[in-house]
Amino acid sequence: MPPIKITSFWYAIYKRLWAVGSRGDAHVSTEIVSDGNFSLETTSTGNGNGIFGTTDYGMPLATNDFTAAHNPLWFILNATIPPSPPPVPPGYLVPVPPNNDLWPAMPWPGSGPYPDWVTWNSGNPPFRLIDRLQNWIENDKKINDTPKGPHLGDNYIAPPPPAFPLKTNPKENAQILFIASRDTDNGERPGNIQANWWNTSMIFVTGTDGQDQGLPVFDKGTEHYIAAIIANSGNLFTGARSGGNLPTVTVNCKAYVFGTFLSPGTPLPALTNFDPADISGDYEQFILGPLKRDVVGFRFNVDIVYGALITLMQNLDMQLFGGAKADLWLKAGHACVKVWLTSGEFPGPHNANGTDWCDGTQVPLSNRKIAQRNLAAFAPTVTGMKKPHWYYFVMSQAFAGTNALAVQTADLPADVVRYYMAVPVAVYERYVAKGGSHRGFETVTDVPKPFPEAVILRQTVAGARLEFADHRREEFFGLALGVEILKETRMSDIDMVHTAHDGRVVGGFTLRPEGKR
Repeated sequence: MPPIKITSFWYAIYKRLWAVGSRGDAHVSTEIVSDGNFSLETTSTGNGNGIFGTTDYGMPLATNDFTAAHNPLWFILNATIPPSPPPVPPGYLVPVPPNNDLWPAMPWPGSGPYPDWVTWNSGNPPFRLIDRLQNWIENDKKINDTPKGPHLGDNYIAPPPPAFPLKTNPKENAQILFIASRDTDNGERPGNIQANWWNTSMIFVTGTDGQDQGLPVFDKGTEHYIAAIIANSGNLFTGARSGGNLPTVTVNCKAYVFGTFLSPGTPLPALTNFDPADISGDYEQFILGPLKRDVVGFRFNVDIVYGALITLMQNLDMQLFGGAKADLWLKAGHACVKVWLTSGEFPGPHNANGTDWCDGTQVPLSNRKIAQRNLAAFAPTVTGMKKPHWYYFVMSQAFAGTNALAVQTADLPADVVRYYMAVPVAVYERYVAKGGSHRGFETVTDVPKPFPEAVILRQTVAGARLEFADHRREEFFGLALGVEILKETRMSDIDMVHTAHDGRVVGGFTLRPEGKR
């Protein structure tokens, strides 16, 4: 197993500094001349007055100097932590080595107290906030893991989300939190998001440098971050660090075996953890103002996630997976994650009086507090052979009654592309042949099986539904979607849509042509 890399600067260190500054009303909005024109509003390298930029006093981070005491940011913060001698008013200036340039101590003593600053720097090294900042400078060499990408940078995060339609007469006041399922999401459910929310959700895979990686394959020995957009489209502040006894905002995330609705899953550690080996999954969003967006993050260590998922898979009845080995459903390494809120609002009419918090089993189409990403890349190449490429996934029962799967994509002639479903023999006999339906599919035997005990069904009618009888007694079973491209063509996204007995969409996944974002 590779070493777990670093304590995240942006999520664990910077966001705490921002929260402390917010309580002191310092450095978190327009730069103030008397504050040296320094801003904690963003860590973007495009902000010349931020942590990675400069101020009237100089650069907060010394260029190519990885001694913490030579970096003004660390030194002026450490100056307010015992046993350092208290800075002296009125200027609270401290000499920063090696040239003893005078900088104001932070957080600004004249605006204290700062209870969170005291709490986060209590206890013993090495897991105080100031220790993690020192470690980031000296050992991690100031890696800037600020989220970066079209929907992760300031161009998207800084503008307000569309407002939730609160009543105006009489005026409603509420926090309206959500994990964004599309770029223009305002949290309104039902409605406002598309039926294939797993394709449009604002959940991204980044490197440990914060850069959006698109649709990476999760190779062994690598580590990634899961970054998701959280937003408040209401008109009240929230977050326990805001003061005023506001609710604690807690977010969780799980990685799953690639599937449609539910599948074996394992919690991901929150990137707010000081200790990079800490497995706690509770991510605290310290403060979230009205009509604000932000980014929450979780650690995705491929080897750890794979080990947890393969253990869960090996405990299942593999007859329901066609007699194949459990790792067949993990080898492709596709991204399948859910992110959800477990707290953060005062009880009220827009959250079922505080009872509609999530645990990962809810459907984003009807609950704004959860979002799901199920995306995989595929190569739209010409095979010229009767040999489909197989994409393995897990299905589970959604609510009572018949469930169905259907392929939805741009209509293409059967001599251009064909779609197949591989169903374990045991599953087919119990839930398709009896009580289900494969109308619009034909059984074929001239196609290589993706797993040993498989019934292969080829789609003959576009949009045909493969129906499964109620299978609640079986927690999960494994299937495979086959895509056979016979002629060169411009492929679009392929959606596998999972519906409940009443036709409502409960989940699915998308195959996206390589190179398309």
